Amino acid sequence: KMADPNANPVRAIYGFAFYLITYGILVLYFLWAFLPDLWLHSIGLTYLPQKYWAVAVPVYGMVLIVTVLVMYMGYSTWITPSLEDTRTITDCHSIYSSSSSSETSTSIDSTSVPPLMDIPITVVNRTLY
Repeated sequence: KMADPNANPVRAIYGFAFYLITYGILVLYFLWAFLPDLWLHSIGLTYLPQKYWAVAVPVYGMVLIVTVLVMYMGYSTWITPSLEDTRTITDCHSIYSSSSSSETSTSIDSTSVPPLMDIPITVVNRTLY
C-alpha cells in the first residue's frame, strides 16, 4: 500500500508536537546563549557548556553545509564527461531506427504517434548545419 500524502489526525498531532518541541528547544538555546551566567547560576543551572559553543556550533554547521555543497558540485563536475566524449550524446539506452525515416513514416498511420527513437547525431548535424 502506498503512503497517503494527506494529513491524518495522528500525523497532524505528531507534527504539532514536533513543532512545539522544536520551538521550545530554540527558546532554551537562546536563553542559554543570551542570559548572563550569573542569572543561570542563580536558578541552579551550573553545569552548562561555555558560551563559545553558542556561536561555534552554528558556524561549524554552516561551514559543513557550504563544504558539502562545494564538494558535491566538484564531484558532479568531475564525473561529467567532456564535450568531446561520445557519452554526452548517446548511452546504452539509445534506440535508433533500423530503417530510413521515409520508410518509417509511410508504414505508420498518419494519425498515430510515431515510436520514440533517438536521432543519430549525423542527421542532426546535417539538418542544423
